[in-house]
Amino acid sequence: MIPAQSTQKSFDVLRTLAAHGATGASLAEISEAVALPKPTVHRLLAAMVQQGFALRAATGRRYQLGPEVYALALRSQSTVGLVETWRGALMRVAERTGDSAFLMVRSGYDAVCLAKQDGLVNVRTLTGGVGGRIPLGIGPGSLAILSTLSEDEANTILAHNDRRLRMAVPDLPESLPSWVERIRADGFAQSGGLFLAEVGGVAVPVPRHLGVPECAISTATLASRLDEPRVAEVVAILREEIATVIGKTAGA
Repeated sequence: MIPAQSTQKSFDVLRTLAAHGATGASLAEISEAVALPKPTVHRLLAAMVQQGFALRAATGRRYQLGPEVYALALRSQSTVGLVETWRGALMRVAERTGDSAFLMVRSGYDAVCLAKQDGLVNVRTLTGGVGGRIPLGIGPGSLAILSTLSEDEANTILAHNDRRLRMAVPDLPESLPSWVERIRADGFAQSGGLFLAEVGGVAVPVPRHLGVPECAISTATLASRLDEPRVAEVVAILREEIATVIGKTAGA
């Protein structure tokens, strides 16, 4: 591999380790996920272990994220600051709606859950919780983020994510460009049962402002709770809380 490709594959390995969580991933699982031969993956993992970005489990047969990843995250004031900025809003959204609330942030071609506040109604989510990532194009939070991008940039992302999107919903990519366009017009995204059976959600994008990545505040609840009046109510709450935070940060 040329250096740029090697760097990209190293990131893919780290994301695979993150996806497997505490159970870790075997060499074979990582090799399949990143589409590289086992010897190549083994060399990448050896370098990561040496630098603290990966750990070998006690059995020696599985790999996990290493402590250096956590240490770097703790030193990232931009991420910490973003979470602290929106933590209060998430708490209020969860309290006012009874649903779980999430801060979703763009990370390349994906959306990452940076923070979550449980509501009275807890359901299974696409990200699995804080730190989870999904391809842009799946779920209301990521769709809301896509709607803040130009049409060309959004379509480029959707084309890049095509295979992953089809794995979730086979005919999804064909409908996404028009779906994103409608979200741009409406100012919010919603889904009910498409991505996860009986699970629905609503999301409103955060207006872009200096130094802040594309992000959205979203909710997750039972799809049966999201009739039209209920969606309008949740959207109003999300917009109100977002406006409150933007107003405070603008005046700081």
